Amino acid sequence: MWKWVKEGKISVVRLSERKIYVEKSELERFINEGKKHSE
Repeated sequence: MWKWVKEGKISVVRLSERKIYVEKSELERFINEGKKHSE
């Protein structure tokens, strides 16, 4: 996932050291991409 963040594929907002917020639409896309790769 962090590779994608560096490439700018998903936008991440760091709320704190441990809490990371990903925009909902971006998160859904990330999940969908993950499903494609796991099939």
